[in-house]
Parts: sequence; structure tokens; C-alpha cells
Amino acid sequence: MDKKTIRASYEGCLNSLARLSAYATSKPILITEVNNRQDSMAANDLIEFCIHARRLVDNLDLKNLLYQSKMDTSDKRAPLSLGQIIGYFMLFEAVQ
Repeated sequence: MDKKTIRASYEGCLNSLARLSAYATSKPILITEVNNRQDSMAANDLIEFCIHARRLVDNLDLKNLLYQSKMDTSDKRAPLSLGQIIGYFMLFEAVQ
């Protein structure tokens, strides 16, 4: 377990979450270019969060916890594990 890697992953998660929470709680600005840039930055922050979270989980050996934690979906299908959700976002980024 490398403490520097764990710390960097933790800091990356915090930075991404701070930016995402600011985005989620802010009101849209009446300038289209700014709104588009905010949307793009939020999407990038979400991907960065997933990458850092995955590294943190791997380095702390918490994979079982990641796949045991479930979230309901908006379409009422079977709940997805946090590991699946992070995997989907990382896969989406790889396709882009």
C-alpha cells in the first residue's frame, strides 16, 4: 500500500467532488457558451472522480465493498453496484 498514491487518489476524489457539487448546486448562466463549458467540465470531473475513486478502492483493497454497495436506477431496473457505475463511466471515457 503506497501512502502517496492513496493520498493523491483521495485528493483527486475530493477535488472532483467539490467541483461537481458546485456545478450541481449552481444556477445556469444566461450565456450559452458558459453553460456548454460548465457541462463539459462537469463531465470531465465525473470521469476524473471515477478514475481516482477506482485507484483509491484498488489501493485500499475495498473492491468487495464497492461491488456490494448498490444504487437504484431511475428506470427501476435492478440496482447497480458502485463498481458497475464507475466502470460504465470509465468505459464511456475510453470510447470518447
